[in-house]
Order: sequence, then C-alpha cells, then structure tokens
Amino acid sequence: MKKKIIIEMIGMPGSGKSYIQNYFLKKLKKYEIKKKDFYKEKKFKKIVNFILFILRYPIFTYKNFFYIYFKLNNKKTKLLHYFLNEASLRISNKYSNKHKIIINDEGFFYRSLEYFKLSENNQDLSNYLNNIPEIDILIFVNTLKKNCLRRVSKRKNHNFKYDENEKKIFNEKTKLIQYIINFVQESKKVKIIRLDNNKLNIKSINKIVKIIRNDYENIAY
Repeated sequence: MKKKIIIEMIGMPGSGKSYIQNYFLKKLKKYEIKKKDFYKEKKFKKIVNFILFILRYPIFTYKNFFYIYFKLNNKKTKLLHYFLNEASLRISNKYSNKHKIIINDEGFFYRSLEYFKLSENNQDLSNYLNNIPEIDILIFVNTLKKNCLRRVSKRKNHNFKYDENEKKIFNEKTKLIQYIINFVQESKKVKIIRLDNNKLNIKSINKIVKIIRNDYENIAY
C-alpha cells in the first residue's frame, strides 16, 4: 500500500490558507511533501494526466464542465483552468509511487463554492460532494469577515480582490462552507479539522502539524 495523505483546506479568501500551507511545508520538511504547483508540470504531462483523470472520475469531470459552462456567468476560463490543473495534479499524485503528504490550499471542496448557493437545490451539492475524489483530511480555516478583507487588501500581485459583489455574498459563502463541513463530517470518510485563524495562533497550527505527522506515520502498509 502506498503511504500517502491528501489534505485540502477550505475557507474564505484571506482566511490564511496559503500561509498555513507554507507553514506546514516548513514543519513537515523531513517528509516528502508536495503542495499544488500547477505551473511546473509540462503541458504534455498535464494532458495525459487529465485524460487519466477523466477515465478515473468521469461523473465528477462531467459535473465540473457542466457547472462551469452552464451555471457560471463569469470566471469560466479561470475556473476551467483551475479544474484542469487540479485534476492533472491529483491524478499525478494518485499514481505516483512516492510516499507523500499532499497539501492543497484550494482543492475541489474549495472550488465548489463557485458552483453552488444555499438557496439552490442542496441535493445537487450533496451529489457533487459525494463525487469529489477521496482525500484524508479537510482543514476548515475560519476567519472573521473584517480580517479576511484586511488581509486580502494587503496582498500584492494576487488575482483575487474583494469587489462589492464578493463582499455582499461573503456571509452566504461562509454558510455554504459550514454546510459542506457538516456534510463531509456526517459522511465519516474524511477527517475534519477546524482552525480559528482570526489571530495568528502558531500553537493551534502546530497541533494540526502533529495530527498530520501522526496520521502519516501510523498508516498501515
């Protein structure tokens, strides 16, 4: 059995997901650890990996294409690009023979925030969540709106900014995140870790590092 743990994070932009991911990389550097790094993959390898992903997860792939092209009014090109790259990355990691801890601060659970609203049919969301390729740990990074807005406003050379519409739907998206967390927790297939990141709490983050380390070292072959 390959020794591998796949970790995703979910939280609003500015909640601190990327910071925490980079902190994990430093603290777990004695292990073979990988974060999402779409742009270092060669184009040919991405194409091959994506074809393998379609063969492995046909229903999930179809759902993503459907939501991107028929449910989104904007950001279609960007979301398609993210999906293609994440799919390539995931299948590359799945069939790798190397032992790894894989961390993605914006994985498939996070992308579902673009496709759904709580006011819509929750059955569609539930079906989508059930088809997301398996992971081991989902970390919910919870941060107040004012802190998220402040952190994002200080970013330089980043493609996301809180415009007026994003500010308006902030509370709705946080409720959607909570729905996703509750749904995943009830499925009992994925370990849920909640982190309050309104203040930089290194002690709490180190507790998560310890959980990841213990889970990785206790995997049975």
